[in-house]
Amino acid sequence: MSYGTVLVIEDELIIQNVVRTYLENANFTVRCVDNGLDGLEAARQLQPDLIILDLNLPGMDGMELAARLSAASDVYILLLTARTEEADRVAGLR
Repeated sequence: MSYGTVLVIEDELIIQNVVRTYLENANFTVRCVDNGLDGLEAARQLQPDLIILDLNLPGMDGMELAARLSAASDVYILLLTARTEEADRVAGLR
């Protein structure tokens, strides 16, 4: 039994694999992509219950991607990033 579908948009393969393993062990269905453009398309196709989104992505900035995803659906987005600036934290809350 799956608890839902999670889309992981993360370009670092090690982080992607850790998140995938943890979620699959918790009975979630997981799909991973490694860039913003593929993430946008995967979100449209999958209509996931949750998106885990890195902000430093090739193809499209994570903040721009989060804004597009939020405008297109009510999906929950969890930001996963190494950014430490307060301005990035505030922007992520918008």
